[in-house]
Amino acid sequence: AAVSQAVAEARDWARIERRSGRQTLDAPVIQTLFQLDQQRIAIDRWAVANRIECVVIADLSKNLFATWSACDALGIEVVAIADSNLAYAHMVYRGVPVLRDSDAAKLDFDGLILSNVNPAQAPRRASAIRDLFELEPLVLTQAVCMDQSPPRSTAIPEAA
Repeated sequence: AAVSQAVAEARDWARIERRSGRQTLDAPVIQTLFQLDQQRIAIDRWAVANRIECVVIADLSKNLFATWSACDALGIEVVAIADSNLAYAHMVYRGVPVLRDSDAAKLDFDGLILSNVNPAQAPRRASAIRDLFELEPLVLTQAVCMDQSPPRSTAIPEAA
């Protein structure tokens, strides 16, 4: 019954979309919303400055694809996604295991990237993983007030 309902709802949405016309976002809008290029640039600068070749990405967040994609494009190996949420136990993301933070901390890697860009969560999470991993994470967020324009680039730590 649930599958039949899902199929019926999908067909309804397909009809609605056909009537209204599919609306896609152009490249500048995607960059404004998701800052994919800025994240790639920030990761590239950080990796070059710190001789990073393989990383653990902390948090299975909605920004994970942007972080993973930047690493992939730059040839940086992602050895694990660190997230202790039990809902992600035994999960694999694009061929990379999702591990509890404590298990990921035992792996061999050069750098740690926090994929969570939520300004309400990132500072607390960065502090927690810094302590556990004993490593300064690359944090890809800057807090922005709703009445301000988004930042032109992501936060980039000073070269070590």
